[in-house]
Amino acid sequence: MANETQIIANAAAIQQILDQAKSIPQLPALSGLLSLTDKIAFYIESSGVTVYATLQDLLASVNGGFIFIDGFAVVAEGKTTLIAWEVGDRFSGWIGDRYVVGKIISLPVVLPADIDDDTKVKLAIDGTIF
Repeated sequence: MANETQIIANAAAIQQILDQAKSIPQLPALSGLLSLTDKIAFYIESSGVTVYATLQDLLASVNGGFIFIDGFAVVAEGKTTLIAWEVGDRFSGWIGDRYVVGKIISLPVVLPADIDDDTKVKLAIDGTIF
């Protein structure tokens, strides 16, 4: 009798979970920005396993670990936001025929306008092709 009661309680709990479950289209839409440490679930079809990765892990596995801000490739590792420059950001890119590689050392910074302002940007490579 005690086992039967427990089975009924377990079945009711399982049914409640199923009733509250939602499919992906039923989930609310994203509002606001994601953090690089936010976790995202992925279903690996080949193994049937669901895993999670942080947004930073995901970015590191695509595009060689780079994101793009204002047309420049920016190293994603260590960033706390995906859409804005931060002190310490390492970047590379082309400005016309000029190729630059550098690091942001102070804010606010607007690239490419501030590329030659050595109080905001330190360039490791500054080359022009002819």
